[in-house]
Amino acid sequence: MSTNWTIKTAAIVLALASGVGQSRGEDAKSSPSPEEIAKAMAEFAKPGPEHKRLDALAGKWTYTGKCWMIPGEPPIEMKGTVERKWILNGLFLEERMSGTGFADGSPFESFGLLGYDMHAKKYTWTFACNMGPVASNGVGRVDASGKLVFESTCYCPLEQKEITARDELRFEGKDKVVMESYKMDNGKPVKMMEIVAARQK
Repeated sequence: MSTNWTIKTAAIVLALASGVGQSRGEDAKSSPSPEEIAKAMAEFAKPGPEHKRLDALAGKWTYTGKCWMIPGEPPIEMKGTVERKWILNGLFLEERMSGTGFADGSPFESFGLLGYDMHAKKYTWTFACNMGPVASNGVGRVDASGKLVFESTCYCPLEQKEITARDELRFEGKDKVVMESYKMDNGKPVKMMEIVAARQK
């Protein structure tokens, strides 16, 4: 068991205990019992309807993509597969992509975790790939049209600085998902990538 996991677990238990309002001078009977703590933690770890919305992304998909690296130039085309499956008691959707990379057609691999933070009431998306040493973390929401919209900051090796990015996932029926990625340039969105995924049958 890692030290980091132990520290996090202890912090959760302490937070639950403090939520009852117990102080050293109070009657010990007001302290939460192990059963109460376990019940509270189990309730907190229960997937909600927001997780159910992500279920539309689960399964095996084949994708094609376009990436606009240089404004005004033809996009780089990509293709590959993506598989998403529920892990950790249905709290997180694990995502693994593999396919072609950029101009030289080198292999592309990525790993992601999608979930919903019930405390912050926001969707979360962590993404890492073999094209760079930095993982990006996005927070998201469902907009009025039903799209999942994630916002993040990430490092751009071409511009050599952090940029603000926005990813939009649009569901077109049960078997097609379109993801569009934008970077913000002086407050205006500039499209960088489009990935169209079709469910494998």
